[in-house]
Amino acid sequence: MRDTSEIYFTIVLATIFFLVLVAVVVTAVWRYYYRKRAHEKTLMEFDHTLLQSRLEIQEQTFKTISQELHDNLGQMLTLAKLNLNTLNLADSDKSKEKINGAIDLLTQTIQSIRDVSRNLHADIISKIGLVQALESEIRIIEKLGILHPVFLVEGQPVPLETDKSLIIFRIVQEALQNVVKHAQATMLEMRINFAPDEIKLSIADNGKGFDWAQSKDKGSGLRNMNDRARVIGAQFEMQPAATNGTVITLTIPNT
Repeated sequence: MRDTSEIYFTIVLATIFFLVLVAVVVTAVWRYYYRKRAHEKTLMEFDHTLLQSRLEIQEQTFKTISQELHDNLGQMLTLAKLNLNTLNLADSDKSKEKINGAIDLLTQTIQSIRDVSRNLHADIISKIGLVQALESEIRIIEKLGILHPVFLVEGQPVPLETDKSLIIFRIVQEALQNVVKHAQATMLEMRINFAPDEIKLSIADNGKGFDWAQSKDKGSGLRNMNDRARVIGAQFEMQPAATNGTVITLTIPNT
């Protein structure tokens, strides 16, 4: 009888051990597939955000080029043509002045065409890096003449992955567009600080501030910037400035 009880006890104990082992294995397998699916979802989200950022940067580039051709290049070529058309060869001094003026205009036009050609390059960020790409964006805003932009770089720039740089650039591009279109600002300061553990990028203006709640488009823009920041593991914040205007801060950990 005692032997039988011991056998039953052993069987029950073995069964419990087996069930616990099965539960542990099933849980481990489930956790593995759950993490795998979560990782795949994160990669898909990153790829989607990257593709969307590329398309939006290209669209914005074409808009900028179109505006440059219409407002700048066309005007300079027209002025150069007028200078040459009104030449009076009998008056050598005035003719020389007009020719020199036309040469200056054509020189500026050539430089503008080079800038346009550089912006057309699909891999501009991978070629010149994030800092120079941001500086180029500031120069574009400066040419508009709407406000006075300042770009500051602090610390030693560190190389970033091209895909991450592209998404950061698109966040900045959208933030700058919002300042130009909606803030009614006269001053803008973009500052990028390279620290050992993080990169902090801030955009401050002295405008009226943004009322995102009252604008569907603006709210969508804010969500887009926030979502893009989350995809690359960055933190996005938008706060009122100390006096007036708005400060946008993007904090990217160095990983």
